[in-house]
Amino acid sequence: MTVGAIEQPVFATYPSLRGRTAFLSGGASGLGAEFVSQLAGQGARVAFIDIDLDRGEALEQALRDDGADALFAECDVPTAAPDDTSSQQLPPPIGPDAAEEARCSPLRTNSRCSGPI
Repeated sequence: MTVGAIEQPVFATYPSLRGRTAFLSGGASGLGAEFVSQLAGQGARVAFIDIDLDRGEALEQALRDDGADALFAECDVPTAAPDDTSSQQLPPPIGPDAAEEARCSPLRTNSRCSGPI
């Protein structure tokens, strides 16, 4: 599999991911970007957020160029309100209205949060 001009070995395939919608936070770089790329490579639709706008947009474009269904939005997760309205800060394709259109499964968070949990 090739993602963004990088040849990636395929060790296993997961047909159950094909057509599913995955949501990841912290998905623009490092392990988060690898999760996004691998899920997209398995045929999942991926929506991901990150504070790094440039890397997020570059990864989104690379995935789309490779035929993946990918959507990126800039979001600073640690500053999101710790209540039920925190998803209101996300843009419409990822925010609360999107929940009515697509059920996100799997869900993965890679963003750094500080303070009590």
